[in-house]
Amino acid sequence: MFLGNYENSIDSKGRAIIPSKFRHELGEKCILARGFDDCLFIFTQASFEKYAEEHIMNKPDENETARKLKLAFFSNIKDCEIDKQGRINIPDEFLKYAGIIKEMVNIGKMNHIEVWAKEIHRDRINAPDMNQGALMAEMIKYIGKDGRE
Repeated sequence: MFLGNYENSIDSKGRAIIPSKFRHELGEKCILARGFDDCLFIFTQASFEKYAEEHIMNKPDENETARKLKLAFFSNIKDCEIDKQGRINIPDEFLKYAGIIKEMVNIGKMNHIEVWAKEIHRDRINAPDMNQGALMAEMIKYIGKDGRE
């Protein structure tokens, strides 16, 4: 399980150190994917398979939007090996997508890690519409009486 918030930076070769708290869970390999809202996702192989099945693959191929989602998601995935120094290489196109130039933030989100450019994360988390209570109240409409979605 990935929990916590860790800051680090990317070196001139596009390598980023995976926080030590996350390395043990990831093992020697991970899956890097473009996430939502200008961030990157890092998954274990098992968590990637579960995420893809629950959120992407269960959409009907007959639906054009579902096909576009699958194409966009699976076209932006990279298998990564974690080197002996605990680093992964993040391709330039992924760095550009996420706006990462030097400093970044790694956020544990239970089943995966989100990687944000430090300044983009700061601006998002401090935005006026990021009131946790208000967000929870807004999400209530998606949750049934039994507390499940």
